Amino acid sequence: MTINQDPQPDISAVGFFQKKGMLRMNLQQYHRHLKNRIIVISSALIFILAGWITKSYVIFGIGFVMINIYGYYLMFKDKKNARSRGTRIPERSFFIVGVLMGAAGVWAGMIHFHHKTAHLSFRIGIPVLLLINIITATFCFNFRLSG
Repeated sequence: MTINQDPQPDISAVGFFQKKGMLRMNLQQYHRHLKNRIIVISSALIFILAGWITKSYVIFGIGFVMINIYGYYLMFKDKKNARSRGTRIPERSFFIVGVLMGAAGVWAGMIHFHHKTAHLSFRIGIPVLLLINIITATFCFNFRLSG
């Protein structure tokens, strides 16, 4: 006894998104996000390191403000995408920015947009990273300026 079975439709997520033309768009957006993240973070870190090496609080401050504005923007963009069910920003992006002296911007974005506040890793992790950022900046400048 043989049963006629129709071929199973492709119900995988990739097959669905490929048919709808959405996977390509999401990958393009993700790659654009990665490219922008690399540009902003590297330029901010150049300012931060240049300010530390030259003992200039102004140059250091420019890099610090740049990376914190970027962290705030990431929270805004992810909240906007969450509401419209768009492409989300990976959570590791927030933590990468937080580790690289941008925790203040990420935390400000969390509070202002009420985004990611239910996640324990964000409620505890970002303030801890902010404290580490403050300690690191204070230690580096005190060590560098006294030398």
